[in-house]
Amino acid sequence: MKTPEITVFMPLYNAASFLRDAIESVLRQTFTDFELLIVDDGSTDSSVHIVKSYRDDRIRLVELEHCFIRTLNYGLESSKSKYIVRMDSDDVMMSTRLKVQFDFMEQHPEIDACGTWMQTFGDSRRRVEVCTAHEDIVDFMILGNPMAHPTMILRTATIQAHNLRYREDYMYAEDFKLWLDIAKTGRLANIPKVLLHYRCSDQQVSNRKKEMQKTNANKIHMEAIDLFLSRLERSDATVSIYKINEQLTALHSNTVISFEAYCKIIYEIAKNVRKEE
Repeated sequence: MKTPEITVFMPLYNAASFLRDAIESVLRQTFTDFELLIVDDGSTDSSVHIVKSYRDDRIRLVELEHCFIRTLNYGLESSKSKYIVRMDSDDVMMSTRLKVQFDFMEQHPEIDACGTWMQTFGDSRRRVEVCTAHEDIVDFMILGNPMAHPTMILRTATIQAHNLRYREDYMYAEDFKLWLDIAKTGRLANIPKVLLHYRCSDQQVSNRKKEMQKTNANKIHMEAIDLFLSRLERSDATVSIYKINEQLTALHSNTVISFEAYCKIIYEIAKNVRKEE
């Protein structure tokens, strides 16, 4: 059988309540050259039974013991498709999502990973609009994660060429770390269209593991700052490196300033440098 252009990768753990909505939003896509790889991460509810109830040849179910990072990496390692599309088991794709993202990646071969805007629903309702250009995305990583994990499409060749994986030592911020690792050798983008409805719930990992997520995210913010400083050393910008270093030294000597404030100041410096490049 011909390898599909896209592998839609959906990790699964005890998601029976919303799983059908997620699966059916994938099966209703206007772009049809895909497989839906569902990797169960040791569910103890009826999730696997629900998946097995579907009679669609595009669905491929793999059952693993519970180990979330290993499950995520299985999705990266087992795909033979040109692109890997991430999807969570409680979200809903817009019907044109795969078509829009596939066309974008085909038209922009320099892009290695691409997300989209999204609309939240459930416990919170808001439109999430993030920066779209690679340079702005990388600068924003000093402050936060500008790439929404369940909206992403990844170029499989890039993942394989650089042996990129989710990292267990960045648990609960493992996706953010992956985007930064991709940015070190490649390019990122976000499509300015809402292509996913993202379910918000107080049971989500981001709400239950906030402290560990924050600790690991802060490590990534520092790596993003280092990436900015390394770029500055190679830059032809007219901003004085001496002046930048002077500001950084002043920040380091001020023991009162918070880490968040430190990142905000560096981010503003990065934006100003970008304007002069």
